Amino acid sequence: MVSRITGTIRPHSRRRRLAPGRRIARAWVTLAVTAGGLLVTAQAAQASWLQLTTPTVAGASTWEFTAVSCSSPNICMAVGNSSGGTDQLLAEQRTKAGWTVQPVPQPAEGSSLSGIWCGSASECIAVGQSPTSGGSVPLAESWNGGTWQILVTPQPAGDPASELSAVSCTSAAKCTAVGSATKGNREAPLAERWNGAKWQIQATRKPAGAADGVLGGVSCTSATRCIAVGDGSTGTHAKALAEVWNGAKWAIAPTPDLPSGFTQLSAVSCPSSNSCMATGLGVAERWNGAKWSLVKIGKPGGTEADLSSVSCTRAGPCYAAGANFVEGVQMLVAEYWNGSRWQVQGAQVTTSYDSSGLSGVSCTTATNCTTVGFYHDPVDGDRALAFDFSLRWQDQSPLPFNGVVSTGLNAVSCASPQACVAIGTFQTATAFESFAETWSGGTWSSESTPKPKVTNLAAVSCTAATSCTAVGDIVTNGIPLTLAEHWNGITWARQHTPNPAKAARSFLTAVSCPSRGACTAVGFYVDHAGHQFTIAERWNGRSWEAEHVPGPAGKAGIQLEGVSCGSARACSAVGTFDGGMFTDSWNGKNWRLKPVAAPKGGKEGFLSSVSCTSASACTAVGDYLHGSRLVPLSERWNGKNWQAQRAAIPPGASSSGLSSVSCTSATACTAAGFTQHATTGTVAERWNGKKWVAEIIQPPPGSLSAQLGSLSCNSAIACMAVGSYQDNTDTEQMLAEQYS
Repeated sequence: MVSRITGTIRPHSRRRRLAPGRRIARAWVTLAVTAGGLLVTAQAAQASWLQLTTPTVAGASTWEFTAVSCSSPNICMAVGNSSGGTDQLLAEQRTKAGWTVQPVPQPAEGSSLSGIWCGSASECIAVGQSPTSGGSVPLAESWNGGTWQILVTPQPAGDPASELSAVSCTSAAKCTAVGSATKGNREAPLAERWNGAKWQIQATRKPAGAADGVLGGVSCTSATRCIAVGDGSTGTHAKALAEVWNGAKWAIAPTPDLPSGFTQLSAVSCPSSNSCMATGLGVAERWNGAKWSLVKIGKPGGTEADLSSVSCTRAGPCYAAGANFVEGVQMLVAEYWNGSRWQVQGAQVTTSYDSSGLSGVSCTTATNCTTVGFYHDPVDGDRALAFDFSLRWQDQSPLPFNGVVSTGLNAVSCASPQACVAIGTFQTATAFESFAETWSGGTWSSESTPKPKVTNLAAVSCTAATSCTAVGDIVTNGIPLTLAEHWNGITWARQHTPNPAKAARSFLTAVSCPSRGACTAVGFYVDHAGHQFTIAERWNGRSWEAEHVPGPAGKAGIQLEGVSCGSARACSAVGTFDGGMFTDSWNGKNWRLKPVAAPKGGKEGFLSSVSCTSASACTAVGDYLHGSRLVPLSERWNGKNWQAQRAAIPPGASSSGLSSVSCTSATACTAAGFTQHATTGTVAERWNGKKWVAEIIQPPPGSLSAQLGSLSCNSAIACMAVGSYQDNTDTEQMLAEQYS
């Protein structure tokens, strides 16, 4: 939060311990504030797909990946091909240390691997084809954790050209591979079964009336249950093909087709026997255990995507990878199935390239995936490409304003992951003003708030993208008074707020709105003798009304720092005084003081934020002194009393604390705060129902220090946190970090 530079100084600065030694930088630049709003360009969103570094293949001029299989997060094997005078097979193993090339025996030049399954780091089966003088034969190789070994695979009688495209195993000794066998100019589906000792050909069927048929993908949930997909074609028409293995034979399952009359399925993933997702050229189909149905996929850039690989987890989500053509150039595509629709995801190649594609994806959890393929370097040619998908904090900071001395975001509230409102304060040579930023899921847009020259918005709460309430204070005739403003999706409008009759100065520090017509704001006021007292105000849909809220008797420096309302009849507020902390609870009629103590051995507890998922489940965070060291504090309300939880201390921190918390359930909370090493940095902690786990958030490149003061989560995997950082010119700038 930007420090106040006015004629009036607050008795206590909100989040007072957030960043020791903070100061306002004075880097003067040209002011550019337009009548319509602040002149700023929003930064585009970054995706959760992160390109991984893969090694150069010795002796090869080009190389690429064709398939990947992961047995656990960060443990994968990818296969592909390389070329350096002669074509060679490629295999690379991924561990937490990175990717390493593993030698693969090659039966003949021009062999290729197109499918892989791994049950662990020491057991994989890969399939493909190997050329012969008269065509090709199926190829299978096994990995034992140290070496790859060729497995003998049978060739269909009378079919000179055959290949395996995909493989699925329920164990290293029970696998099914599918592909095609060609005789003359006709293709037929091919399936082979591995029993741990040898491969055996299984009988498959073509679709009725089809001249050709191929199987491109397979997924097995047990030894007696596999589903394979592909297509059957005649001339220029193609029909989707799905076959089901019941332990004894393959049988065709009816599949719908696209209106165009051309439907090709390339891949399938079945997290259970009655749930499968198949993808292909411009199409996806879903199996519910009884029938297949068409599912619309995303069209990146408005063009049709060829999703050649798909991976689904038991938790429900699916991820698909492939490519499409944009103005004749092949570009990679990644898409996500959230249970109801497919959405295009961003996956940005960070090296020099002019075309790219993805050919394999493997997910071990709902939020951990690896996808592979290629990118074409304009100078060096094809290179292997790998991306990792995992939940991570990503810098989504709005671009800096022109002409300000310092800028910071004070608070954020998200009605959905694609709809957040953040409020902040900027300082110019002549003004100290509040502003707002709206997040649309990909960009931030700046919005001006009503124009008094000395305002501070400290907190915001949104019930919808078109209904947010922000509170703070406004300096009138040199006196800070309470301030509330409402956002209707288009403009901000000031609302009248009462001030205590005995107040010399009044401040609202937090607000919580459980519905459009019900908000509670808290803060404090200072009387003319310099004593501080608590404030609570309630919005009833028409006006703000003051409420009596008790504070600790006989204590100095009393102020409420945070509030959370599960409903209009259930709120918890947290506060602090000189040397201690307290809470207040609202039952729909009145506020009651609730005691809370620092953990055993601690002192000078400070609560800065609270989040409630019900009247009997709240989490409050802050910091306290343990000896001479400042450490994070977490307190849990069970409906009867507050109990201290052991928050995580970031490794190596000389001091640390938590400034904001957001809970989406009793077992899912995320907190943001600071950690002090040589400089001040940001940290996030996640509560999984049993313990807090800390994660250092990397600051923007070149920043000198950073801090996060507010956080809003819509789920355990979707959060937005805001604050500020010092850039390399020592100027305070807006900071926004998204967890997704």
